Amino acid sequence: MKKVKVTQYDLELDEFKHPMLVEVKKITFCQKEERFGYLSVAELLCKCYKLAEKAEEYLYAIAYTAGGGLLGVFEVAHGHGSGARINFRELMQRLLLVGAGGFVLAHNHPGGNLQPSEADMEGCGAAIAMGDFHGIPCLDFLIIGRDFDSGERLSVSFKKERLMEKALEEITFETAPENLTV
Repeated sequence: MKKVKVTQYDLELDEFKHPMLVEVKKITFCQKEERFGYLSVAELLCKCYKLAEKAEEYLYAIAYTAGGGLLGVFEVAHGHGSGARINFRELMQRLLLVGAGGFVLAHNHPGGNLQPSEADMEGCGAAIAMGDFHGIPCLDFLIIGRDFDSGERLSVSFKKERLMEKALEEITFETAPENLTV
């Protein structure tokens, strides 16, 4: 096991009304894998942010260096019991400010159903397109939940399930891409 320091950031305005990153907290996380894969990201968000236990949807962005090093975690959206609205301008702003070379988006399904919805597919496709446009690839898109009978935390990786390509093919941008609900 390797200990990794994880920094959670928020965005605030400086005296000139320019956005700047502000460190919210640092967490030490014991990582099982050599590099952060989808299991480590899901485990990090479940253990440190209690994502599988949340009653409302939350969306987090995990930023990486181009070499795969963990840069930080951002809460990107906080929604309601059945959705959270992504503002891609805000997401990209945070990723650019931290100097991300790639990112993973992860959100929870409070009801425990990990089946990707149409909104999840649209959100994933838009994240890939926006990331590609800005030169910051979306590395994965995760859904996290839990089995209420066993209490087991569960996750679905769009990359592992080969859903990222399908999500990108299905995106039409009929909805304003800067505001999609997952």
